[in-house]
Amino acid sequence: MTRSLPCFVVAMAAAAAASAITPSYEVVVPAAVRGAGGGGSVWQLDLFLSNLGDATASVSVYWLERNHDNTQADPVALTIDAGRSVVLEDALMGLFSMTSAAGAIRLVSTEPLGVNSYIYNLDGGVRFGQGFEGLPVSHAANALTEVVIPGLREDGANRSNLFGVAGPAGASIRVVVMRLGGAVVGQRTVDLMPFSAWYQSIAGLVSGAPGNVVASIEVLSGSAWLVGSRVDNQTGDPFTAGAVTGSSGDFTIADMAGSYTGSWLNLSFGSSGPASATVVVDQVSRTVDLTLDLDGNVLGGANPPPETFTGPYDSTGFSVSGSSSVFGDVSFRVDVLGRLEGRGADIPNPAIDDVVFSGSASPDTIAMDYVVLFAGGGGTAQGILTMTR
Repeated sequence: MTRSLPCFVVAMAAAAAASAITPSYEVVVPAAVRGAGGGGSVWQLDLFLSNLGDATASVSVYWLERNHDNTQADPVALTIDAGRSVVLEDALMGLFSMTSAAGAIRLVSTEPLGVNSYIYNLDGGVRFGQGFEGLPVSHAANALTEVVIPGLREDGANRSNLFGVAGPAGASIRVVVMRLGGAVVGQRTVDLMPFSAWYQSIAGLVSGAPGNVVASIEVLSGSAWLVGSRVDNQTGDPFTAGAVTGSSGDFTIADMAGSYTGSWLNLSFGSSGPASATVVVDQVSRTVDLTLDLDGNVLGGANPPPETFTGPYDSTGFSVSGSSSVFGDVSFRVDVLGRLEGRGADIPNPAIDDVVFSGSASPDTIAMDYVVLFAGGGGTAQGILTMTR
């Protein structure tokens, strides 16, 4: 059930996010906690949201439980004026009326949204905290990608944890903890349900006190956002251990040329159908033509005809756009790391405000998830599309 929430609104000094924050239409905060933690700690979370768009943003905020399929999670609805920011203090209580909770947060917006969070320990009346930036879907690690999280330490003076969120199709990950010299001190393979939040203490993977360690996490299937944290056991002061993501293989834009076939599936309503795409790369004009053909009752309507979207490419990736009879004004981009992100706005169907989609593209596979935002605060629907060559 969608509900609205009043927010404290502050003006933005400039319409730009901090340099470390990547604005997006869909963002995940991979760790969110309220209540008692290890070592006598007491945690709370503040959220900072900035609308980087030119219009009012309708934002759906989802609570993602750990070890749970959150595909059908009910959103809380927010609106943020263009060029404005909101501060949500003690966000888990204010948004979801939770006195004690541990999981993650997902936000879907009709305008580009910059998100940051401040998670802090209130134990002993002294506030120690750390930031977890909101991660766009394009920053999720996809299948056959390795994520390395340095800066972890497990001994009498420090404890460390890993956090993650699975993508719309879930994920299977292999976690390996190593000393700095490369010796493996612990490992585990974990299967995560769709949009499930994940937590793993390093202490639960290793024996004894190995000291400084590095976590190497391989995404075997699906996709996931992954980060780490280290906490000083004496002060309770936390430290964010960011993830270093290795691509499953850079490629030139010309490698994308060809035909792809597969299917789409609406996870919320169960509708599905065949999908195909043809990518044509003109290396003289340095343009890309993408022709997409989705069969079936797409967005609840009739079977649409194939549609072509065109745009330029350079050494950083390609962007295409065009007008669609189903998806409205479409624009999306694929960079040379294979990260894909885009949007359909001004949807012809009056029951739908926007469609946001993101995922990955390679010379072998195009895989994305999409979110349908219904008009009038009517909630959302989730879906996936996968095509191979």
